[in-house]
This record gives sequence, structure tokens and C-alpha cells, in this order.
Amino acid sequence: MFKKNSSFVMALIAMGLLGSYHSAAGEDSSDVTLLVIPSHYTTVQVAFDVSKLRRNIMMVSFSELGVKTGQALYVWDAATSAWVKTTFADYGSGSIFAVKPGKVIIIGSEKDVPPVLGEVSAWCSTVKRVPTLNIMEVFNGLNEYFDFTTAEWKWIAKTYDLKLADKNAERRRYGKYGKPGERAQAPMPVSSSPESPKMEKPAAPVIIQSEVPETTTKKSRPENK
Repeated sequence: MFKKNSSFVMALIAMGLLGSYHSAAGEDSSDVTLLVIPSHYTTVQVAFDVSKLRRNIMMVSFSELGVKTGQALYVWDAATSAWVKTTFADYGSGSIFAVKPGKVIIIGSEKDVPPVLGEVSAWCSTVKRVPTLNIMEVFNGLNEYFDFTTAEWKWIAKTYDLKLADKNAERRRYGKYGKPGERAQAPMPVSSSPESPKMEKPAAPVIIQSEVPETTTKKSRPENK
């Protein structure tokens, strides 16, 4: 798909998908996130849209055929608004980045994104994966790292024609105690010791008598036969 990457980039420019990245050259930054994406049209669009919502997003893309044949990867250069070729060796060393990303997020399962791309991303201490290409699941996965706001979710839903479900609506409506008539289950105490607690024997009762008790006849024990 990237053999004629100039036409691909022009198509992205026409759609208004190009993002921007600004940071001081030569510095490492934990705030920079690199998205590693397959060259699927919608997945590339998701990456560019995330770069609109969050600063310091970098992108590396690849074609499945290119990975199999060892051909070039492509890095998005925001300064020139173009995909720039790179090699697995240069990507694997991290030397292609003026600012090394603090986190790499690979979008796609191991069937979509070959394991070798995870292996050559080992230069970064934090490598995560969103193991799907389903759009809703991709955004849910990215939300764990970017914590999208309500307004951003509405924009995402409108842009991708998604239906949002607010999982916290009921809790906000009824508060922490739940719906009327529902009783929260109280937590049970858990013993820190695996052994059962020892029970102390009750103290023997003390009998106070004013008179000496009469002597009773002692019953003999039955003899063993």
C-alpha cells in the first residue's frame, strides 16, 4: 500500500487527517506516545484522529506484505506532512526518533501486527497492545491510556457513527447505595490466619453453699465381664 506513498499521503491531506507533533529535538519524553498501526485505511484514520485529540502522538505504519518481505516501515513526519521510509534496523534501535517515545501502543492482534514489530520495539520500556482492529474496541482500548473526555467521546461517536453506552449512568442517578430497595452486600471479615481461632474454655462456675452437703452414696462402676 505504501509503494506509492505520495498518493496515499495526498489522500490523507485531502481528508484533513494530518496531525501535528511538536517537541524539543534530542530529548526523551515520557509524554510522547508512538502508535504502531497496520496500513488499513480506517486504522490509519483512527491514529490521525487520536493525534488531533492528544498532543505528542507519533505514528509508524507498515504493510503486511512489507513485514513478510522485510521491506521498509513508514514513520509519519509531521514537519513535512509525509510518510518517511525507515528500516527495521533503524526503527529497532530507536535512532530514527529525535524524541524517543515513552510509550509504544501497537494496534491490532498478533495476526494483524506480526510479533516481530513488538520485538523490534523493545528499545521502549513501555510497549502495550490493543489486540483488535474493531473500531469501538480500539477506542475503548486507547481510552485506558488517553482517558477521553465526555466531549471527546461524543466527537468520536459522531465521526465513526458509534453508539455510546454510559456504564456509570445508573450509579450517578442513584448514588453509591444503588437503586431504592436494593441493599448492598456487606463485606465479610476475612481472617488473616489460615487456622481457625482457638476457643477458650469457659470458666468453671463457683458454687457457694452455706451448709456442708450431705454425703451421697457413690455408685460403683460396672465390672468388666
